[in-house]
Amino acid sequence: MAFNLDYSELNATSAAGNLVTKLSPLSSKVDQQSSNAYLFDWNEYYSPKALNKILNKGLGAKVGKTPFMVEGKSFDYGAIMIPVQNQSLNPAEIYNFLNSVANESKIPMFSVGTGHATGIDLGSSDFIPLEKHRVALLVGSGVTSYDAGEFWHLLDQRYDFSLTKIDTDYINNVDLSVYTSIVIPNRSGGKFLDEKGTEKLKQWVNNGGTLIGYRNMADWFSKNEFMKLSLKKDTLVAKNISYEQKGDFLGAHATGGAIFEAKLDRSHPINFGYKNSHVRYLETPTFT
Repeated sequence: MAFNLDYSELNATSAAGNLVTKLSPLSSKVDQQSSNAYLFDWNEYYSPKALNKILNKGLGAKVGKTPFMVEGKSFDYGAIMIPVQNQSLNPAEIYNFLNSVANESKIPMFSVGTGHATGIDLGSSDFIPLEKHRVALLVGSGVTSYDAGEFWHLLDQRYDFSLTKIDTDYINNVDLSVYTSIVIPNRSGGKFLDEKGTEKLKQWVNNGGTLIGYRNMADWFSKNEFMKLSLKKDTLVAKNISYEQKGDFLGAHATGGAIFEAKLDRSHPINFGYKNSHVRYLETPTFT
């Protein structure tokens, strides 16, 4: 439940199915060749990997803003469409390439024989063209190495997404204009960006760059005027307790891990891929 897997209550052990002793490797493919378009859902784990390979090949792709149904199959928010026409490859080459992408990414892709769909038409403005992004990841002084490593492993190793690692000590010597997005994983305290580096990053944002912060970066963004935020402060005050009782007082107001439920707006692009509007997440660090 905490990892947002679909679940249901079992009233009998017979409903559990047979014992799984071996996992067979998944294989996926495009169902058949199309002269119109191909579609795949965004809710598969390796959907970003598939899209990245498609864009790297120089093929055009679009994302659907609303759910729709075509030829009896339903597609949710964020479905990816690859048109066949006006591409750098001919229809047979596109089919063969997407077959290899589907098999490597282990996601099913579907051919479409018509542009007419229930909900939105495939040729409508509800499908937004996607661009290939050039992403940089800040590492080094002031950045938590564990979080930076997590980002790198997900993008580079899992999604085959090439990204550049920029050391915070050398950001002033880097041409940021070549990047469309920069990720700052999490601050570790101590030395981070100096005033010159901060202003350079701010100018890059003003010129249209997308800056992504993780964990405690919201506080740094607010203090350095990247955005205006009103952050809640801890107003917990201890009264009439001794120094000896301080540990017990703080411990009584702390939770060393809990499962929370959040409500999502699934129509927002940042939430594309989630199948449910309510998600659960596990807060592992201790908090008050």
